[in-house]
Amino acid sequence: MPICARCGKAYEGPERACPSCGAPPTFTPARCGVVAMLAMRIAWGAAFLAAIICVLGGLIVAVRGEWLAGTVLIFIMAPIGYGQHVALGMAIDYARGSD
Repeated sequence: MPICARCGKAYEGPERACPSCGAPPTFTPARCGVVAMLAMRIAWGAAFLAAIICVLGGLIVAVRGEWLAGTVLIFIMAPIGYGQHVALGMAIDYARGSD
């Protein structure tokens, strides 16, 4: 006897949807609130922007002759920012409920 993920009521197995709320058996509820989702999306965009700024800043610094700072910005800080962007994207997908 399956239990509905939306309303929490049990129903008979052969039915294709919950008779109370109409949710299909494959329904997964959102794991996160609206404000938290907005904050994650802002952080996701900021991480991508930070990666782009690190690459551009590293190029500018390298052209000015500060090789160590340019190398650190391009080869260390930019991949870290892009990694945060990817990780936040995965967290957003998980929080949205799309498994």
